[in-house]
Order: sequence, then C-alpha cells, then structure tokens
Amino acid sequence: MQPNPIDSAPMRQILLDHIRRYPLAEPQDFLKLVHQSAFGGAHLAQSPVGQASGHSPCSDAEIEGDTTAARFDAHLAQSPVGQASGHSPRPETGTEGDATAARFDAHLAQSPVGQASGHSPCSDAEIEGDTTAASFGAAWSRLKDELMHLPPAPDADSPALEPVGGGLMRLNLRALSALGLRAETVCGLFLQTCPPRDGAEEALAASLAQLGELLPGARPEIDAYRAAGCPAVHHSERYRHAYRPAYRLVPEAANAFLSLFQRIDALLSEKPFVRVAIDGNCAAGKSTLGALLREVYGANLFHMDDYFLPFACKTPERLAEPGGNVDYERFREEVAGREPGSAIRWRPFDCAAQALGAWQTAGPKPLNVVEGSYSLHPTLRGAYDLKVFLAIDPERQSARILARNGAEKHRRFIEEWIPLENAYFSALDIRSLCDLAFDV
Repeated sequence: MQPNPIDSAPMRQILLDHIRRYPLAEPQDFLKLVHQSAFGGAHLAQSPVGQASGHSPCSDAEIEGDTTAARFDAHLAQSPVGQASGHSPRPETGTEGDATAARFDAHLAQSPVGQASGHSPCSDAEIEGDTTAASFGAAWSRLKDELMHLPPAPDADSPALEPVGGGLMRLNLRALSALGLRAETVCGLFLQTCPPRDGAEEALAASLAQLGELLPGARPEIDAYRAAGCPAVHHSERYRHAYRPAYRLVPEAANAFLSLFQRIDALLSEKPFVRVAIDGNCAAGKSTLGALLREVYGANLFHMDDYFLPFACKTPERLAEPGGNVDYERFREEVAGREPGSAIRWRPFDCAAQALGAWQTAGPKPLNVVEGSYSLHPTLRGAYDLKVFLAIDPERQSARILARNGAEKHRRFIEEWIPLENAYFSALDIRSLCDLAFDV
C-alpha cells in the first residue's frame, strides 16, 4: 500500500525548513526558491535563449542572455552580502563524474524510448504530447551534460526530493539510481513544470512577504529584487560551493506516485512495449494521472469514458452484472485485445448523440495507458503489465464531483453511477488485484 499523495506544504514552513537545512544560504538563494515555487520552469519555456540553450532554472546554470537578471546580479555583487560571499554570476561547471558520454548515450540507445523514437541527445526527435521536440531535446541535452559532470555530494543526507512550494519539488540528480528513475523520465517530469502558471505573480508576492518576515536582514535584497522586476536568478556562489546543488524541478506527483514511476521505468527497461491500467473511484484523479503519464512518457492514453454503454444495451440484466456499465466487449476488440506494439483504431462513444464518433488512430508507442473505472474488468485485466487503483473517501469524492460537474450531475453520480462502480469494486475485489494502490 502506498502513502497518500502529499498536498502542497505551506510556503512558510518550506522557507523555515530551508533556513534550517541550509545555514550558509544567502538571500539570493531564497529568492531563487520563491521564484521557482511561483513560476516553476516557465521562464525557460518563454525565453528564446532558454529554449535554444536548454538552460534549466533549477540547477547551478547561468541564466544566459537575461539582461534583467544580469543587472540584478551586478547589483548584488555590489551589496554587502554579495561582497562578503564573493558572489559572481559565473556558472559552476562542476567536476568530471564517473559516467562518460559514450556510456550515457549507449544507455539511451538501448532504452525503449530511445529505440522507439530514434531520440538522441542532439536530435529533434519528438516526445509526443503537448511537449515539443525542441523543448525536450534542449532539456535532455542539458540534463545529460549535468549527469556526466556531477560533482561529489557534500552531504550524504541530502534529500532526494525536497518541496519548494507551488506543488513543485527539487529532485536531487545524484539520487536517480537510488530512486530507480530513468533520466528520460526526470526530463519529462521537469518539462511539466515549464508551462505558465496561473496566479504566479500573486504567489511570488505572498512568498516574498513571508520571506521578509522570516529573514528581516534580507529585506534590502528583497526590495532590490522587486525593483529589478523579480527575475529568475541562480544560486549564490557560497551556496554552490557549500551544497553543490544538482537537481531538477518536478511536480509533487513525482513523489506522490513515485512507486508508479519506478515500476513503469523498470518495465520499460525490460520490454519494448508496456501497458498500464488506472482504475478506481470516480473523482480520484485517474484522468489527471493518465494525462501526466502521457506527457512524461509520450504515451498513448485511452479513456474508458469513451466506452460508455449505449442506452439500448442498459438492460436490467446487464446493469446487474458487476462491471456491466461499460462496453467492455468493444474496448477489448479495439484496444485491450490488440497485440503490443500495434497501431490502434477506435471510435469514442458520444453520450449526447448516443452514437459512435469518428475513427481515431494511435500509432505504436512504448507506453499505452488506459484510465477509467471498469478498465480492470475480468475480460480486460489480462492485457496489462501494471494495474493501478486510485481511491478517495466518499466525502472528498462528493465535494470534488459537485465542484466539477454541478448539482444535477452530482445527484446522478451519487444515486446512479457511484453505486454501480462500488458494486463492481466490491464484487470483483478490484483493489486487491492491483499492483499499486493509492489513497488520494
């Protein structure tokens, strides 16, 4: 059984934790922290220089070409704090690690993603989904370079995953082997932090106010930072020398569902094509998790909601059958019954029109994900390499459905659809059949 996915920790507590854990940190390092918590990697996605260079906002790398940041660096270098620490905007290059470029590229060439996509660290091969080939290629090139030049860790107790606020965490690159994650997966997770974030400016303002309360001596630097337009900054020289940071920003889901990413990565290292099913309570986050896997891995994603049972088939006998409230026969024929690695053609069911929609086609990809209740129907479950269950308590479930679907649909969920789902879960003991289960 897996721990509950964590909620975003309060920013004040995160700041206090960092103040205690990093006593040599300077105001600039906390400014970097609050900027990351508010904007994630958005400035990378928006900056032409960042897109071209593969610059990551979550390592020691210099923020190239950003004149606002450069002016702020110059100001800090003249401040008492900057002069005392010997701060310089020069990036830290690190020292040569044990990994060589040839061995690292060989690892990628043998991985399912590398084989299927033709990806190389310098190519423009596409990782499908909303992420563009250019953004993955640049981010991957930067990550590969850092992994080949990781300096030794100054502290064996450095956390593998550390909250920074805003639903984000820093993933320690030195911990990849211990975490059991592939570098490609970390790169995919990092790219999920890059899209612009709603309310970022307001979140940053609130965090800066909290930072000023906790560190009154840093208020001159905070004021100067505001005056400079709150640019993205890198770590101070003293912080880099003391702690040698090497990390990537990732969503908190990387920690909440760590065992899932570990199992998928292990499977992808063993076989060319992997199929995952995500079953569980409605409103537990199956669609959200499925979408994250699609983006991180460039996976195909199929929805059981596209296989609603037509009204004409909803006989009392069919609805009395556990799991009968879905067209599992058609799903088995179009999706689950297909040979691994084959193209899939399917037609989503339009509930309003009570008719099948246009044909859609998905080409073969290393990972196929199926999300939705009834995906582990007895006629389907044998098709999957990994079975996942998401559970939610009834009170939270009801509140989510009401907020998401409105009062009328909420009533139908409570009176009609949830009882059918629960009967299926209970009669077929679906949760116990799963390889992983999460209470959200």
